[in-house]
Order: sequence, then C-alpha cells, then structure tokens
Amino acid sequence: MRYPVSLASPAATARRGPTRHRVTAVSQSRGHPPPNAPLSALVCTGRVQRTGRGVYAATVVAEVQRGVKPVTVRSTLTALSMIVQSYVDQGRLPRNMIALVERPHDELPEDDEAADAAKSWTVAEVEQFRVTAQAHRLYACRLMSTYGMRRSEVLRMRWTRFSDTALKVRRGRVAMGGTETEENAPKSLRSRRDLPPPAELVDALRALKKAQRAECLALAIAWSDDCLIAAHTDGTPIRPEWYTDEFQQIAKAAGPRRIQLKGLRNTVRLSRTPDHCPCPQLGKFLAS
Repeated sequence: MRYPVSLASPAATARRGPTRHRVTAVSQSRGHPPPNAPLSALVCTGRVQRTGRGVYAATVVAEVQRGVKPVTVRSTLTALSMIVQSYVDQGRLPRNMIALVERPHDELPEDDEAADAAKSWTVAEVEQFRVTAQAHRLYACRLMSTYGMRRSEVLRMRWTRFSDTALKVRRGRVAMGGTETEENAPKSLRSRRDLPPPAELVDALRALKKAQRAECLALAIAWSDDCLIAAHTDGTPIRPEWYTDEFQQIAKAAGPRRIQLKGLRNTVRLSRTPDHCPCPQLGKFLAS
C-alpha cells in the first residue's frame, strides 16, 4: 500500500500551527497516532516507511498469536459458573447461562508417545540427576520423587511411616495459597499403599534420619519419629514450591532437559522395563 504525499495549503498550515511541534509530540509518545496525524509522524512511529522521494509504504507488522490456552478458558468458565450458580440458588437469577457455554478441548498431538517423551527424561538423564542430587541434604527425598512418588506424598511422609521393608503412604500435604498448607487423604483409594523401598533408598533415608537427629541436637530442638522426613535443618516443614524450585536448580546443574517435577512420574512410567526397573515392584510407586 502506498501513500501519496499531500501538500497542505499555507492557510491550512497556519490554522493547524507549526508542523514540527506536532510531529515531535507524536513521535515522543510512540503510541498509535490519530487518523489525521501528519505523514512524518507515521514514519516516526514505524507505521509507514519512506521508500523513495515522495513515496511511502505501509510497514509490514508480523502477526502475533494472542489468546489463552483451553485449560485457562475452562477454569475461568468454571469459576464464573460457580458464582452465577450461587445467585441462581438464591433466586436472584433464573438460570445459569455460563453452564451452557461449550468448553474448548485441548489439541491432541498426532504422536502421543513423542509428546509424553518430551515431558519426561530418559534413563540416562535420570542417572545424571541422581548423581548431582547425591551432594544435597535431601537426596533421599529426591530419590522418592525419581521413583514416581507425588510431591504431596513426599512432603507428608513421616519417619513413623518408614521401615526397611515399607514406605506407608497415608496422607499428602499440598499448598493452599500464601503460606498455608493442608494435609489430606490421598487422591484415590489406590494411592493409599505400602511401597517396597529399594536398597539405595533405604540407605539414603537412614543417612538423612541420622543427619536430622544431629541437626536437632545441635539446635536443642526436640526430635521424634513423628517428625517429617522432608524438613529443613531447623525442623520446619518444607514448602511445596520450595521443593519444586530446588528440583529445578539441581536439574539445571545436572544438565538434563528441563521438565516439570511431575514429569518424573511420567519418566518412571515410560522407562518401566525389566532392564531399567530399579525395583521389581516399581508399579506401586505409580498408584493412581
């Protein structure tokens, strides 16, 4: 698209005032000039470009994809529907129209296996992570995560639930916003389970238990088997978001691809073969 140069009459220029001051004001704002802005102002803002003497062309602007993901739309509609439904229950509205809105679906990838692999690690990458995590105090907790335990299950595990033959999952601890956490029952009946800990996990938990006792003794803090396994040196519980942030820092230092913490469960599911299975009953760690 080309714009011919328009020459304003001296009378029109006098009515509008000096052109130089108007161009400066528009160019300093760097915003969208009004429709009647002078051509020089459009050039200053990048809307048009001068291709030759007396010839101007519109600047090609790359299209930017905007919008939100389907999961965001669904969660927003759910929240709005709950609000509107409360007014319907009170008799202040005749009907919940939000409930009639069609929810968008997620786009299904053509190759499901490739999509799952992109969200998980290979066996070699897991080994990289384990080697780096060995130098960290909560190495035992990281091992539990690599075996497929949920974050909430790791953060709620107490020493009373640990023995050389079983890790008893009975409850979970999740974030509730702000600084609050809540302990509740597992996600399903199958999630309430007794896990057979591998030998390396038993050794790591024993070492962590010994270290926690020494830390509490040095700080004159009472310690018992009812204490949480995932705790700071002063005995305070570990926040869920802190646990996730530390996982990402260790993973970055180790070198594998960046994945979410919950991707470790997907990693265990994809690599659960006789050659790679670290313990014969690893499937119990992945209970629904």
